[in-house]
Amino acid sequence: MNEIRISAKNLGSVAMPDFCPRCFWIKNNLKKLPWQIFPGIFSSIDSYTKKMVHFVFDETGKPPVWLPEIKDSVKYLKVPWHTNFFRTDKKTGITVSGIMDDLFECKDGSRIIPDYKTAKFTKTADKLFPMYEAQLNFYAWIESGFGHIVRPDLPLIYCEPVTEPSPSLVNTNGFSMPFSVKTLLVKNNDQLVYDILSQAADIVFGPIPEGREDCKDCAALENIKAA
Repeated sequence: MNEIRISAKNLGSVAMPDFCPRCFWIKNNLKKLPWQIFPGIFSSIDSYTKKMVHFVFDETGKPPVWLPEIKDSVKYLKVPWHTNFFRTDKKTGITVSGIMDDLFECKDGSRIIPDYKTAKFTKTADKLFPMYEAQLNFYAWIESGFGHIVRPDLPLIYCEPVTEPSPSLVNTNGFSMPFSVKTLLVKNNDQLVYDILSQAADIVFGPIPEGREDCKDCAALENIKAA
């Protein structure tokens, strides 16, 4: 039986409307692409968001009022590292791993899995929503594999920068930027997980497929090969 380990984030790309099977094959069989760059500042902001949520919990014993979607939680839990947070789908041979942004436990023992995004909130126009939805569902699927009950609503928390200048935001060291927090609830959907796993297995365990004609990464790779 074929076996491979793929991150929840990479599997989430399968749900995107501009998904390229060739890039997916290369990324998961060769493990890296030369143009994959992610600005570290966004990771820092996401980490800061988590710290602020935990700070409110520590100070008040309750979740923040600006996150009503986790109001039933009684505490936050330590998020496991990807080496300890994984689940293998026996049907496809794919082991899914990842690192959740955060994890909360409710009084009844059930758990809430959120995902923090530093981005502008929109109900309909977020082009990356299919990937976020899949990623959250993979986290829920892994967590449930450890015998934990995951709440049916998975909060996708957008921290949107408020960019309107104000004298109150200026200080002697520079200036600060507030964030407006808005949330979309993603439905816990195991069928989405299994559909993506099946599609991913067909790609990664087969020969390298053709890419999308409009794929910019494929074009970049061809330019590298031709150089």
